[in-house]
Amino acid sequence: MSALEALAGQLCAGASNFDEGGSIWRSANGSAWTQVSAPGIGASMGITKSAIMDLAVFNDKLFASTGWSGRTSQLWVSPDGKAWSQIPLPAFVGIDELSIPALGVHDGPLYAGICGITSAEIWRSAGSDYLTWIEVVSGGLGDVENGCVSGFATFNGELYAAVENWTTGMRIWRSTNGNAGTWQQVNATGFGAAENTISGGLAVFNGQLYAGTQNNSTGGQIWRTSNGTSWATVVGNGSGDPLNQQIAGFTVSNGELVTVANNFSEGLELWSSSNGTTWQQRGMGGFGDSNNSDINRSNATVFNGSLFIGTWNWSGNGGELWQKVNDLYLPLVR
Repeated sequence: MSALEALAGQLCAGASNFDEGGSIWRSANGSAWTQVSAPGIGASMGITKSAIMDLAVFNDKLFASTGWSGRTSQLWVSPDGKAWSQIPLPAFVGIDELSIPALGVHDGPLYAGICGITSAEIWRSAGSDYLTWIEVVSGGLGDVENGCVSGFATFNGELYAAVENWTTGMRIWRSTNGNAGTWQQVNATGFGAAENTISGGLAVFNGQLYAGTQNNSTGGQIWRTSNGTSWATVVGNGSGDPLNQQIAGFTVSNGELVTVANNFSEGLELWSSSNGTTWQQRGMGGFGDSNNSDINRSNATVFNGSLFIGTWNWSGNGGELWQKVNDLYLPLVR
């Protein structure tokens, strides 16, 4: 599983498939699922688009972005999560992206974060017109090592973007209105450590903006800010386990901020906090299978009052979808 999003009483899930191409599924109750797209969504996508990277609701429609395998990515739209059509060129003319890992909505337009062949880009729709797109960030905002925009969040009326950099460390960009020429970096590069290469996502909780990091040396971290520029760490070094390499998939559920620590050796861990400072472990060891090692940044959501988490499973058994029932997590899809 690589993305979850709800639309019109249906929970929609994007599944990755490196043999046949990614597909989309949906469910009215979270337990009975129907495949609503062919592998690869459509023939033009094909197996070269192995993953559904993100799902987002915009103007009462569901949008899906694709990626991986080194070819120009695509954007798809559905009025109901069931019938899909590709947004045609020239919507993305000139974009040479490898993938579109992040979709976000801010103050009207739909935004697309790009992993570019040369550097990160951000594009947005012309208001509600999703057939017309405007480039608002190009060239990695002046640093070609800024390779990928991996997440969006709106905080205090401004738009924030998380940016990967494998050389000097991740960035957080901010814009007051999303326009070209208005973006600036608002964190210390890598939060002071070049090993903090990737963001595990952004989330707003109790008046603070949170960012997770990937750090393959000492373990992932969680940082937060109340003003968008002054950041403090609230979880460091994999919460005591350096094998917890990335903090990913923030979700607010029942008054708590929930996140996942991706662990490729022992299986993912689930953590939650009611205040953002004190964290409790809610699940460990990949829900009993160490091959459930990680989740995508957009692969957790709340639907019908329940928390759902989709996992990546690299053992050949396939990804899984889990639902929280009280303080238990039940497997719904294997």
